Amino acid sequence: MIAGRLIPDKLKNNYGYVIVFFSFLIQAIGLSLVTGFGLFFNPMLAEFGWSRATISLVTTVSSFSSGVAGISTGIMNDRFGPRIVMTVYGILFGLGFVLMSRISTPWQLYMSYGVIGGIGLSAINIVLLSTVARWFTSRRGMITGIVKAGAGLGIFIMPFIITSLIQGTGWRNTALTLGLVCMGIMIFSAQFLRRSPAQQGPLTADGGQIANNATRPGVNESGLSFREAIRTRQFWLLCVVLITFYYAFQAVQLHIVPYAVDTGVAQGSAAVIISIIGIVSIVGRLALGYIGDKWGTRLGFILCAFILITALVWLQLMRGLPMLYVFAAIYGLFHGGFTTLMTPVVASLFGTTSIGAIFGATQSLSAVIGGLGSLLTGYFYDRLGNYTVAFLVCLALAVIGLIFLLLIRPPDKVRSRGF
Repeated sequence: MIAGRLIPDKLKNNYGYVIVFFSFLIQAIGLSLVTGFGLFFNPMLAEFGWSRATISLVTTVSSFSSGVAGISTGIMNDRFGPRIVMTVYGILFGLGFVLMSRISTPWQLYMSYGVIGGIGLSAINIVLLSTVARWFTSRRGMITGIVKAGAGLGIFIMPFIITSLIQGTGWRNTALTLGLVCMGIMIFSAQFLRRSPAQQGPLTADGGQIANNATRPGVNESGLSFREAIRTRQFWLLCVVLITFYYAFQAVQLHIVPYAVDTGVAQGSAAVIISIIGIVSIVGRLALGYIGDKWGTRLGFILCAFILITALVWLQLMRGLPMLYVFAAIYGLFHGGFTTLMTPVVASLFGTTSIGAIFGATQSLSAVIGGLGSLLTGYFYDRLGNYTVAFLVCLALAVIGLIFLLLIRPPDKVRSRGF
């Protein structure tokens, strides 16, 4: 296999770090394009004259498509492994941007970026993070933070690239170019992914030696099955938490640039807001991943909730570009910590036996319901002419999410997993 021939011998006995590198790369290109979609917002408004709710709906469609596909994506990853699944979904994700470059009506936007791209999007977190969780039994939060730092780095760099390309070649050529490049990187990187250490021979999830009889995928895994997990109170409490946080996540991700432009900020300066979120999110990913490893994923998630609430309160009070940059820095800590700790939280609550399916299910519900954040935020703007009420709704939901988070305790069967 070509991927095996490209790996140096020294890394073959620590293959988990190869998984981390290529997961980092896929996260960097994939999620930076999702976050950077907000930079296409105003050019589309200018060309088509659609309402903000009309364009905002596409991210809700994308979240819905990603959510609906999430459970099957996790199950297929558990069954067929990440190499095959990530290859197929990488093609779909890149194709979504390629087709978006040719749209002329809202339904074409919804079908291209929303449905096709959204289905591809479901694999970027579900496949990569559940795979990493299998490879690393210790330092899971920190290693996940390193993988998610790829998204932070991409989010920091990509706004400058997108802004430059849009100014130079237009938004259509930008979408086409980025879609093709993204597709190529994802397909190539996917060839290096493996489901679990057992497929590589006598290795532990952290790169050490294991017994020679550990040759079947799943032999070193433990925890609840998918059916057992969804029958627990903890599963549904966690889903509520993720939905409330994801609502705010989606609303800010799409609307912070239009909000900044509405306050008189230039498009280029507004792009810097996304870059600040990206670079600070790296700190959030590593710091909160470390806290999750050291003191439990529950504490890390609680800190994420307080950071999100602080950011949304600041957004209500602040005025001017410098204070927007401060908001971006505070929010970036949440952005990084939230996306990093989701998988370790699932693993610490339910184990890794069916982590792909369980994580996929939580992602599905949070994406389908929480994904309404972008649409409803655009709707509130169209009706009221500002974002005040829309962001207050985000704040209220974040508080509700924190309350439900405080109610979660691990199931009896997995008491020792660091939650």
